[in-house]
This record gives sequence, structure tokens and C-alpha cells, in this order.
Amino acid sequence: LGDSLFNQERYTDAEPFFRRALEVRRKVLGLDNLDTAQSSGDLAITLRNLKRFDESEQLYRQAIAIREKLLGPGHADVAKSWFRLSRMFDAKGDYAKAAEILGHAIELGEKAFGPDDKTVTLWRGERAAELHDAGDTTAAEPLYRQAIAAAEAAFPADDLDLATFRQGLANLLRQTGRPAEAEPLYRLALAAREKGFGADDRRVA
Repeated sequence: LGDSLFNQERYTDAEPFFRRALEVRRKVLGLDNLDTAQSSGDLAITLRNLKRFDESEQLYRQAIAIREKLLGPGHADVAKSWFRLSRMFDAKGDYAKAAEILGHAIELGEKAFGPDDKTVTLWRGERAAELHDAGDTTAAEPLYRQAIAAAEAAFPADDLDLATFRQGLANLLRQTGRPAEAEPLYRLALAAREKGFGADDRRVA
């Protein structure tokens, strides 16, 4: 029932069901159990969406600790857990901390998935945006370019994630006084969104 309520964005209603599931799994399965880690994560994302960030962070870190202990610190699921924690800091508006944690997730992901894996490319693009939001354009620019190069090599030309990376870099170039460099990126991003969403969609405007 918690999942159903969560999918309806009824986070306040979902919380007690996820909290009860976590309590039961801790009691029956113990603290060091992957199902317990899953329940910690379910409650953590619910609390994140309710903007109860301190409680959410604690639960995310508990889930990470369990997975690191049972699976090893370099496991793919551990990398994904660090990624989810970075998303919590992003939602909180602490973009510098989000970028720092996502950098760690990327290091783990490069080893677990491979450096050219789509997940790693998406994470690099997201980290560029977090650094950009944090005001660190110097660090964000090369990461945008790295994500774009990897996506151009592996994704379709009209891929919407690639369009997002190009839009992000274009915004950065415009903000740093390079509108001529930004223009072709804007045009490529616009073309991909028009194809993906339709010319009249609000995401194209």
C-alpha cells in the first residue's frame, strides 16, 4: 500500500506504511539485511519528498552502511545508494554537497558499470548541472563537455538526455559571455525536444 500511495504522490499517507515495514524488517530480519536496507531507502525517499531532509539523510546513510557491509563498498548497488543520497542534497538545495557525493558515486560506478556505461554518463551530466547550480562554472563546464562527448558517442542524436546536457552547457556559455558558442547547442537541444515532445509542448517553449 505504501508503494501505491507513493506513486500517487501521497507521501504523508505513505510514510506510516513504509515506517512500519522498516520496523518489522529490523525486528524480524535484523539491521544487517538487504531487505532492511531497501525499507530504509523507501522511507528515506518519502521523507525527502516531504522535505524532512535530516531524517531522510540518516536513513539513506543507514542503507549505504548495510549495503557496503554485505555487498562490499564497490558494488553497483552501493554506487546507486550514494547517487540517491546525492539526489536528497539536490532536493535540499545543497548543490555543492550533492555534487561532492555524486562524484563519489561516479567513481564507484565507473568501476562497477564501466566508464562508458549509460548510467555513468547520465550521472556525469547531472553532476555538471549540480556544480552549475552551485555556481562553480569552472568545474561544471568540462564535466558538461565530457558528458556530451560520451552521449554523442553512445546515444541517438535526438536523445533527450543529450539535449539536456547541451542545454545546460549552452546556459553556462551564455552566462559566461559566450553566446556565439551557446547558439548551436541551443539549436540542437531545441530540435531534439521538438522531435521528442512535439513543437507545441511546453517543454519546447
